Amino acid sequence: MKNLVLILITAAVSIFGYRYYVENYGDPFVMESESALIQEKLQNVSKIVVTEGHFSEVKNIKESKDLLGSYFNPSWLRTHRNVLLVVNTDASISYDLSQLDYELDDATKTLRILSIPEPEIMVNPQMKYLEMNEGFFYSFEEDDLNKIRDRVEADMREKVEASTLRTNAQNRLMSELSKFFVLTNSQGWKLEYQGEIVKPLEVFTESIQKAN
Repeated sequence: MKNLVLILITAAVSIFGYRYYVENYGDPFVMESESALIQEKLQNVSKIVVTEGHFSEVKNIKESKDLLGSYFNPSWLRTHRNVLLVVNTDASISYDLSQLDYELDDATKTLRILSIPEPEIMVNPQMKYLEMNEGFFYSFEEDDLNKIRDRVEADMREKVEASTLRTNAQNRLMSELSKFFVLTNSQGWKLEYQGEIVKPLEVFTESIQKAN
């Protein structure tokens, strides 16, 4: 009989203690379940977002030099060369969301996005020479052609960064990251970015655009 009373008292204390903890700190089992679900969803979203495009243009690269150096350089002693080429460039902008830095705060039920990976811009220019004119003592060597390729690649990279491809890539990124906002709201969690709670979704997308 004494053992039964002791068991009932222990059970009552345990139940009271558990209810007190839940009322004041939340159900740890539910919180763990929510956290695990959010973690799983984040891993599903964490993928490489790639936006691809194609660019074509014709370039006429002209160069000149003084045959006798810079001290005596009348125009009739200047030699010229030029190359006409067509450039077809496959380009892509990607965000590796597996590199997304975030943390889950169970105590405050907050998903904090600490940093978003920088975009990786890839350009692959294919050049076809249409015309090559060389000057007196001023021919195109292999090193010169390599420098032309470097110039073309740098120029195409700038064009890609200034093109709608960059905007389209940002839009795809925001489409993926907006899933975090929907996910946290559906679980009764908060989403925090750059130290501020995200509300509404438009604020989140504006912050991403400014950062990228």
